[in-house]
Amino acid sequence: MRVKCFLFVVVLFVGLLGGCEEKRVTTAPSSEDVSVVTKNVSLENQLHPPKFSIVSFQSRYDTKQQTIVYKMKYQIDQDIYKRLTVGKQTMHFALLYPKQVSKIVQVEGSSPIVSPTASDGELAYSVVFKQAVAKPLTKKEKRTLLAHHPAYQLDIIDHERDVIASFNDLFGFNGYDPNTSHSSMLSQD
Repeated sequence: MRVKCFLFVVVLFVGLLGGCEEKRVTTAPSSEDVSVVTKNVSLENQLHPPKFSIVSFQSRYDTKQQTIVYKMKYQIDQDIYKRLTVGKQTMHFALLYPKQVSKIVQVEGSSPIVSPTASDGELAYSVVFKQAVAKPLTKKEKRTLLAHHPAYQLDIIDHERDVIASFNDLFGFNGYDPNTSHSSMLSQD
């Protein structure tokens, strides 16, 4: 009887051990599980002074090529620089012309142009817009084009072609210094 009990206990242990399964949990990621996800950080509501500053906006007429040339210089801060260098961030610029200029060039604005790529820690950039003119301009038309109209507008467009910022009165930004306040403080003494 002892032998039968002993055999019964042995069979029971073997059965219980056979039914148990050891699960090992490893925390080391396999190469199949690791993927780097790069998320584009939006520039929407970020491109405003002092983070994005238009330093100058100038226009001239190239008589030989019958082209109006607009040159805009701008400056970005470190935060915008970092956002531009992450992922595939690009900015496009488009000019909207004042009504007087639109009548002469017969378009409402420029085609979007790609901004220079942010690199090497550079924070100051410039872009050139060129607008062809169908016929040579009269002196009056040249004066109209080169006058400092407050109605020039800059639209900044993201990589998805959405307008993320707009600046009105580009000539008003000439000489703008983001580090200098032109405000007056009134005190009551």
